[in-house]
Amino acid sequence: MRLFIRLLAAYNVLVALAVTVKSVFDVPQPDWELLSWLMAPAVVISLAAAYWFKQRFDADSENAGDTVRFLDVNVHFYAAAILFVGYGFQWSAYLNDLAWGRSGLSNTGSLWIYVDTLVIIVATVMGVRIWNAAGKM
Repeated sequence: MRLFIRLLAAYNVLVALAVTVKSVFDVPQPDWELLSWLMAPAVVISLAAAYWFKQRFDADSENAGDTVRFLDVNVHFYAAAILFVGYGFQWSAYLNDLAWGRSGLSNTGSLWIYVDTLVIIVATVMGVRIWNAAGKM
């Protein structure tokens, strides 16, 4: 089980690294369509992990007065939730454009930069946290 969890963590970090390299250096390969497909599992993994960390924090009664940990867990959870909603909105707009025979670049195409930035931040942070949590199992 530890190996599987570490593979999920590594996947998240590798996707974040690929999106970072593509965003910063604008390398020709892989193209954004492939990266969008690769980002989907990373977004879901990040949201599931953030929810798990939040549930684990809420269940532990010793953390009741720890404001810093409360903010840490909740900020990452809500960032992952915003990423999930934003990615879902952008991906559905992209698929809708393809279904109607348009170029795939609708008027919402400029919002991808925000989704990409959130993927880089949230997937990296959640990947590292998942990796560390797997080591404590």
